[in-house]
Amino acid sequence: KSADRRLRVAVARAGFLDSGEPDDSLVSSVVSASWRRSAAAGVRPSGGEVRFAGEVDRASRLVQCSLPVLDRLAEETVDVPVSIALTDAKAQVLMRLDGARAIGRLLDHVSLAPGFDYNEGQIGTNGVGTVLESGRAVQIEGAEHFHERFQPFACSGAPIRDPFSGRVAGVIDISCLTEHSSPLLTTVVRTAAAEIE
Repeated sequence: KSADRRLRVAVARAGFLDSGEPDDSLVSSVVSASWRRSAAAGVRPSGGEVRFAGEVDRASRLVQCSLPVLDRLAEETVDVPVSIALTDAKAQVLMRLDGARAIGRLLDHVSLAPGFDYNEGQIGTNGVGTVLESGRAVQIEGAEHFHERFQPFACSGAPIRDPFSGRVAGVIDISCLTEHSSPLLTTVVRTAAAEIE
């Protein structure tokens, strides 16, 4: 069933790149809206690099408040091929904790690493930038990513809201290879984001 779904999404993405119109019967409204924004922002579906936005502040309030939750999640996922990332409200990656070394090496190749910019307007649909654009938890799998570079991966992200202002302060994201993906990961990131708040 998941192979059929992956094929449907790949067909939908190819159709969108040809026509500029997503087939809403094949992908979710969150994904089709993200594809439209990505194309409008001039994101290319292939080529290019993830932009390095600059050094990160590991002493920031967001990092300090998130650390206990992220450390606990990391302990729970030891030897599981997932990676947990924290970003700020501008989609800059602040930290990443890998459950297994292999997934870390793969994510290094797509620059999901501290200092890099995962803004949707820079790299297209993904489990960080699309959370910030939509203001809600998302799961982006395989060909749902606008850029082909990220298609081996599935990413589940949820917004972390400032408890005083209600504004989104950052994103917690769990990434893995598509074959290790599960809808449960979205529940995990939602719960973790709520604990950080």
